[in-house]
Amino acid sequence: MAEIITLSLIAIIALLGFFGNAIFKRTNIPSTLWLLLFGLLLGQIFHFVDRASLTSMTEIMGAIAIITILSEGGMSLDIRKMIIDAPKGFLLLIVGLIFSVAAATGIMMAFGFSWQISLFTGLALGGTSASVVMPIVTKMKGLSDKVTAILSFESIADTFTIVMALVLLDIMVGEIPQFSVGSMVNPILSGVTIGAFVGLIWGFLLRRMRNEEHNYVATLAILFLIYVFAEYIGASGAIACFSAGLALGNYELFSKLISPRGKPQKYFETVRFHSLITFFVRTFYFVFVGAIVLITNYQGMLIGGLICVGFLVVRYFYVKLLTKNDKSLSNFDKNTMVVLFPRGLSAAVLATVPLTRGIEGADIIVDIVFSVIIGTILISTVGMFFVMRKHNKKFGNGKSQKKEKKN
Repeated sequence: MAEIITLSLIAIIALLGFFGNAIFKRTNIPSTLWLLLFGLLLGQIFHFVDRASLTSMTEIMGAIAIITILSEGGMSLDIRKMIIDAPKGFLLLIVGLIFSVAAATGIMMAFGFSWQISLFTGLALGGTSASVVMPIVTKMKGLSDKVTAILSFESIADTFTIVMALVLLDIMVGEIPQFSVGSMVNPILSGVTIGAFVGLIWGFLLRRMRNEEHNYVATLAILFLIYVFAEYIGASGAIACFSAGLALGNYELFSKLISPRGKPQKYFETVRFHSLITFFVRTFYFVFVGAIVLITNYQGMLIGGLICVGFLVVRYFYVKLLTKNDKSLSNFDKNTMVVLFPRGLSAAVLATVPLTRGIEGADIIVDIVFSVIIGTILISTVGMFFVMRKHNKKFGNGKSQKKEKKN
């Protein structure tokens, strides 16, 4: 009977992820919302799953999620496009990250948490979710190409916040002996070197084995080994996986630099398969996080709600400040930039990692992050609804957006 229930839950969760994505494409309501709430139903409402048993699985679940998320983040990042868009989005990324981390850290410290726990939570929540932002901005009608590029570039911040948060966590538990520039830079540089080196070698081998069936399975195995080796020698496994994914996803560019006469090879099948794996990991991980949340922890929910409000307030001010003298942006562009700041998978993954490191007070981090993910998604969804409605009323007759800029 237990096997039937387990298989049924797996099937339901997979279908929920699929239909959630379909709903997302039509309504801009991310599947994240339904998956977290379903996990909440399984864990805290109907008690289908045991929270203690799930908590014991956080270490392996977190490692798998980090490997797949960061390697896919690297694979999907076009270096050439990033260089072109960097001047447009870099300032918003840096300013947004600083203000968001500062807001969350300040609110946490106001409730009596240590600066380490507060800063870790701030970093976990610092970046917007690329998996939510990019599909929305790429299909929005009337949004300028400039803002699309800026918001897309800003959303890659969650990849880097994972790395910074994990380095801070290593310092907190004593795996990195002292807080210094070297203690933070060395694991990162080592991870970049290992990941890029192995990624390029594997890309070269994939070219030779491109006719072999299921070579993408071997790629996934290589990524796991990269993570294990990097962590074993004291490097950042997260950065190693990201740089390996970056090397594989941009192998066409690197192969031209290394051998201009060689025939570049893009690994569409590998990237597509890896995207599928990440879909499954993302789907089940959100349910997993929802299932281990304690909804009776009202302090965590309150802090999460205040952080959401804090994010909205600081985002309004720094977006208005950065776009004040930019005549190329319409009010629609600026309002979209203000309301679109959802948090997602990176925050969910980081929320569970302290549970595996024996960090005191780690339980409440999960509750806070859960609240912030739900809250920022709701704010972004409702905000986009009103922004789009205002825009459609003004330009529903098909007139150009140029009229607004003149006015």
